[in-house]
Amino acid sequence: MIIIWLPFMYFGEVLSISEKCQEEWNKIINSITNSSVPAVYSLMFQYSGFTMNSLGSYDSCNKIDIARYTVFVYSELPVLVQTFCGPISCTEADYIDFSPPFLASEGSEKYKVVFSHKYQTDHYGHYSPGAIVMISFICIISFVVLVCTLYDCFLPQSYKNNNYFKFILAFSILSNGKKLLLSRDQNKGKKDTLELLNAVRVMSIGWVILGHTCLNYLDLTALSNFNDVMSKLSDTEYIIVYGAFYAVDTFFWLSGFLMSYLFILELNKMRSITLPKILIVYLHRYLRITPVFIFCVMLFWALQEHLGNGPLYFDIGIFMADCKKYWYTNMIYLQNFIPDFKGNGCLGVGWYLAIDMQYFIFSPIFLIFYMKFSKLISWIFIGIMCIIGCITSGIIAHHYDLSTVIFSPKNGTNYFNYYYSKPYTRVAPYVLGMACGIILYNYRIYKEKNVVSDKIAVKIAQMLEKKIIRMGVFFIGLCLINILIFSQYDNYKHPGTYYQYTYWSNTANTIFISFERLTFGLGISCVLLPMLLGHFPLITSFLSLYPWSIIAKLTFVIYLIHYSIINIVQKSQKNVMEINNYNNIRDTIYFFIISSVCAVPIVLAIEMPTGNLEKIIFSRAQNENEMQRLVEKNSELELRGNS
Repeated sequence: MIIIWLPFMYFGEVLSISEKCQEEWNKIINSITNSSVPAVYSLMFQYSGFTMNSLGSYDSCNKIDIARYTVFVYSELPVLVQTFCGPISCTEADYIDFSPPFLASEGSEKYKVVFSHKYQTDHYGHYSPGAIVMISFICIISFVVLVCTLYDCFLPQSYKNNNYFKFILAFSILSNGKKLLLSRDQNKGKKDTLELLNAVRVMSIGWVILGHTCLNYLDLTALSNFNDVMSKLSDTEYIIVYGAFYAVDTFFWLSGFLMSYLFILELNKMRSITLPKILIVYLHRYLRITPVFIFCVMLFWALQEHLGNGPLYFDIGIFMADCKKYWYTNMIYLQNFIPDFKGNGCLGVGWYLAIDMQYFIFSPIFLIFYMKFSKLISWIFIGIMCIIGCITSGIIAHHYDLSTVIFSPKNGTNYFNYYYSKPYTRVAPYVLGMACGIILYNYRIYKEKNVVSDKIAVKIAQMLEKKIIRMGVFFIGLCLINILIFSQYDNYKHPGTYYQYTYWSNTANTIFISFERLTFGLGISCVLLPMLLGHFPLITSFLSLYPWSIIAKLTFVIYLIHYSIINIVQKSQKNVMEINNYNNIRDTIYFFIISSVCAVPIVLAIEMPTGNLEKIIFSRAQNENEMQRLVEKNSELELRGNS
C-alpha cells in the first residue's frame, strides 16, 4: 500500500539525484511555506497529483516552460499511478527508486516513470506513412462523395437510369441517405414482423457498449475509488453488466436466423443450384463485409495515436499493437486463431466477424442439404451442433480451470483466447437462430400455399398458435435468460480472499460454462420466435417502430468502432474518475451517441457505396434474374444480420 506524507523535509536530504533536479524540487516543496520562492514553483506543486490516481492538472503543467508532467505507473491493470508536475531538469534516472518524503512505501513496489506529454510529442507528434496514406484516402473519398452528391442533386432524372451514372450515384450521400432512412415496411409497402429485429439489434449493441464501458473502467481509467472497485462489482446493480457478455450471442442468433430465412426464400425460387452460383454467394459475402471492416481497422491503426491526448494516453498503442504483425488475419477472417490458436487483438472486436464468417462458410452447404436432401437429418444436425458447443465449452472450461467471473485472476487471457472468441463454443445460438428461420419460412409457406414441406417446422409453429403454449414458451424464454444472468450473481457476490472468485467449485463453473450459450440461445428463441410468427402484436408493434430501423442500419459500424472510441476517450481522461451507477449510465449513453454519430459518415461514404458498387457489378456480370435476387437478399442479410 502506498502512503502519502506531507513534505516537511528537504528533497535533497533523501534522494541521490542530480544537483539541478534536487535544487528544483526543493523550490517546489519550499513554495508551500516560503513566499520568496517564485510563484511558478507553487503552481507546479498545485498541478501535481501526489495522491494515488490523482492526475493533477495535465494541461496547466505542460504550459509551464520549466515543468514536465511525470507519471509513476505502479500497475497497468488496474491503473495505479501518481503524477507530478516536476522540473524539466529531472531525468528518468533521477526518479528511479524514487522515495521522497511525501511518498513512503511499504515494501518495494516497482514502478516505471513516464514523461507523458514528452512521450506523446516524441512518438505521436508526427504522422507515420500509414497515417498519411489514411488521411489521403479519407480526403479522396470525401471529395468523391461530394462530387457524386452534387451530380445527384443537379443531374436530370433521365440520366440517372444510365448504367454508367449508377456508379456515380453509388457514392451520393443524397441517394444513400434516403436508403438509410427507408425502413423495410416502407420499401416493401407492407408490414413484416422481421422489422422487430431492428429493435433487438439496437438494444443489443447498447448492451454491448454498457459492458465495455463498465469493464474498461477497470482496465483503462485512473479511479478515485480503486480500493473498493472490486467490491462495488459485487453490488446487485452490476448484474446487467455481466449479462452484456451474452449480447453478442444475440447477434449470432440474428445472423443465423436471417441467413436461413432469406437464403432459403431465394433458394426455393432458383431453377438449379450450380457451383458458380454458390461461389458467387461466398464472394458477395466477402466483398460486402470486408471493405468497411478493413477501413475501420486501418483507420484506428493509423490514426488512433492522433485522436486523443492525456496523462495516460502514452500507451494507447497497445490496443492495435498486434496489427503490425497480424493485420492480414482480418482479411482472411482468422484473427481469432492466429497466432498460436489464441487470436490477436488487431481491432479488438474483430473476433466476432471472424466467427460469423466461419459460420457462413458452412451455412449455404447446410441449407442446400436441408432443401434438397433431408430435412430430418438437418434437424438432427442442428441438435448435434448444440451438443458440440456444450461439450467443447465444458472441455475448455475444465482444462483451463475457467471461472464464470470473466475478470477472475485465474482466467487470465485463457478465457478470451480459448473460449470466448472461438466458433465451436458459440455455435448453439447461431444454429438455433437458423432453426427459427427455417420454422418461420415453412410456416409462411404453409399459410400462403397450404403446403407442408417440413413437418417438424410447421408443427412447432402450429403449437405456438395456441395461446397457452406460446405464453408458456415466451415465459420460459424470459426465465432462461434471467436465470442465466442472475444466477451468476452468487459467484460475484462472494469474491473471496484477494478477489479470486472461488465461491463456485471448479465443477460448478465448468457446468455453467458448458451450457450458458445453449441456454441463452434457447431463451432468445423462445422470446423472439412467437413474435416473428405474428403473435404478441403489442410488443411487436413497439419493437417495429420506425426509429429502430434507422439506428439498426448503423449497428454494424457502431459495433466496429465503439470499442476503439471508448479506448480513446477513456485513455484521454484528465481528471480522476469514480466508478458508480451514475457514471456508468452517463458514459454508456455518451458512447452510444458518439459511436452512432461517427458511424453515419462511415456508413454513407464507405459501407453503402461499396455495397452499391458490388451490386451493380454483379448485376452487370450476371444476366440471370435468380442470381441477382440471391445477391440482393444476401445484401439484405448483411445489412440486417451482422453487428
